[in-house]
Amino acid sequence: MANTATGIQNAIWQRWNSQGTTSASTLLASTWENWASNATSSTTVTWGLWNETYEETREQAERRKAREREQAAARAAWREERETARARAEELLLSLLTDEQAASYTEHGWFEVRGSRGGRWRIRSRGQAGNVDLMPEIGEIRQASYCCHPPGGLPDADAHAAQMLHLVTDEEGFMRTANLVTFRAA
Repeated sequence: MANTATGIQNAIWQRWNSQGTTSASTLLASTWENWASNATSSTTVTWGLWNETYEETREQAERRKAREREQAAARAAWREERETARARAEELLLSLLTDEQAASYTEHGWFEVRGSRGGRWRIRSRGQAGNVDLMPEIGEIRQASYCCHPPGGLPDADAHAAQMLHLVTDEEGFMRTANLVTFRAA
């Protein structure tokens, strides 16, 4: 392949030097067409022969199919485990919330808590990063959003429970740990 590319470059360079008035793109196109017409027939024949002569053995096909079945089963098991973990996490979170908070979480996709220092916080159910909002005492326009969640790919509801517990037990520590995502200037 390298020799072929070098040969094309040399042919273009030689034609360029001998026909100084012809544009480089014209030379490149004509040289490429010449090379491609010669190479395509042999390349096609070689590729065609390889494809026609290669046959998967019965044992190879059986191993491939078994591997595909194993991979599909593993993916299905993983999805089932994730769904079970998600459902259990949501059940745990809802057991920690008041009836009003649980209703808000399922109906609106968020619930509010009072921090240990008295702040009004809203935890949104979509995702784990940047989903904790500091709310004003009166009104619905958030003052700021924070990102503070446990590591390790936990189900969202587990992260929401951890965020809630952090706020109600150590609001100041939450604010020190969290990253400020957005801040609304007054």
